[in-house]
Amino acid sequence: MKKTNIIGMLVIGMMLITLAGIASAKQLPVAEVSVYKYEPAPAQPGNYIDLYISVVNQGTDMNDFKIKLVPEYPYSVASEQTPEVIITSIPDTESAFIKYRVNIDKNAANGYKNISFEYTHSDMPVTMKYEYAIDIRTTGVSVAIDTYDISDITPGGKTKLTLGLKNFGKIGVKNLDATLDLSNTPFATTMSGTKKRIDNIEQGATETIEYEIIADTSAQIKPYKVPLNLQYEDERGKTYTDTLIVSIPVNAKPEVTAVIQSSDLNLDNTQGKVSFKIINKGISDIKQASVILKDGRGYEVISPTITDYLGNLNSDDFETADFEVTTTTDPVFNLEVQFKDAYNNDRSITFALPLKLRAGPQTSYTGTIIFALIIIAGLAYWFMRKKRKNVR
Repeated sequence: MKKTNIIGMLVIGMMLITLAGIASAKQLPVAEVSVYKYEPAPAQPGNYIDLYISVVNQGTDMNDFKIKLVPEYPYSVASEQTPEVIITSIPDTESAFIKYRVNIDKNAANGYKNISFEYTHSDMPVTMKYEYAIDIRTTGVSVAIDTYDISDITPGGKTKLTLGLKNFGKIGVKNLDATLDLSNTPFATTMSGTKKRIDNIEQGATETIEYEIIADTSAQIKPYKVPLNLQYEDERGKTYTDTLIVSIPVNAKPEVTAVIQSSDLNLDNTQGKVSFKIINKGISDIKQASVILKDGRGYEVISPTITDYLGNLNSDDFETADFEVTTTTDPVFNLEVQFKDAYNNDRSITFALPLKLRAGPQTSYTGTIIFALIIIAGLAYWFMRKKRKNVR
């Protein structure tokens, strides 16, 4: 290794240590940059790839995050895109995704070639560099995933996985076997099996295969990466093997419900507290849940705010939200629950919750009257006996 390369690595290492110390001491935002995926894979000389960058904020709120693709051979940014992308805000523990369309030089050699990015943000005093190795293949034959279609699968549910395999090479291929490796995953195939055969794919053509997938009931709510093993021959009879990666997302629709847990309100007391219970009945957790009591029939919110933040809500768990209101008639509360699902998609559910106002607690005089009657009867009996004694 050259001396300059060693010095450069030492400098970068010192910068990372310094930034980590600053972030730890001052609770600053910390950007974690990585390549999520690129398509098609492997990359082809003379073609382009769609490259997806993941930015995860591991610290406090991040502002003015900037990332720039360094145009180094054999890579260049497509004409419809600028090298620098700016994200104005990434909240703490949140993620952002950036898509680059990158051209591959037609004379690029075979092998793994690093693509470089520089990034910074408003609280970072230096510019960091990130590199990722792209697989470039210049062989005459190359088969890759060109189209991909799958619906979310629930634990215990079924779905169809449809893949379009394209021949990006310069000659045709034949006798292609595509086998899903479902070992170490919670998936199995139904009658369709894990191996599919395509007799031939002409140069530049795409052929479609389909699998029917079933998920075990123990599958977690997350995307699973599944290997797709390919074996095929070119027109000359030479055998090729390759492994591609397919993502199978396990998800479940959030099942959130709300009920009125308790209330101070009645016909005699038209101002008081109402408590709502928010229940996560689903099998997936929800995040950053908030409850909003909006305007509705027969009530007015007098709490300082109409929003109550609940935070994360695990499966089969609940939280309560309290509001102060005044009523004029039997109210129908207009309650909205906002949250993020397991894949960070924004969700909201609105509930109409009626409350029948009852009569307030009444003071009872029955016991007092009975007691007084007993005393009167006792006194009367005493006077009657005394009067009889006097007569004798």
